[in-house]
Amino acid sequence: MFAAADHPLSRCAEPVALPDLVDQGWVMPGPGATPRVQFEARFRAAGLPVPAVVVESSSVETMVAVAAHSRLLCWLPEPLVMPHLAMGTLGEVPAPALSHARAMRLYRHRAGLLPEAARQFVRCLPLEA
Repeated sequence: MFAAADHPLSRCAEPVALPDLVDQGWVMPGPGATPRVQFEARFRAAGLPVPAVVVESSSVETMVAVAAHSRLLCWLPEPLVMPHLAMGTLGEVPAPALSHARAMRLYRHRAGLLPEAARQFVRCLPLEA
């Protein structure tokens, strides 16, 4: 979870609990997007109302720009905001209840040709059997 660098929650040393986030405004993708569905499910599972999404955008850069220049919070994968964290335009908000590890899986047919671009991609991944 991320907010403008000067947002009070960006400077929290203690973890922020879900109930403390209900009254915050958010910038998120639209209602059908997977991150939005997962986000809302976290609050519902905790028996809490879903926070207000004030700005909806399908653009990561728009969400980052809005969060960096407002009091709205955003929930994005860390690799997407790392440059903004490094520049100091965003700060990370410690919210363990919104922490989420993502897994990638690669599926392929046992037989058949694998194009060269796909072979190079596979060589870059740490694969588990």
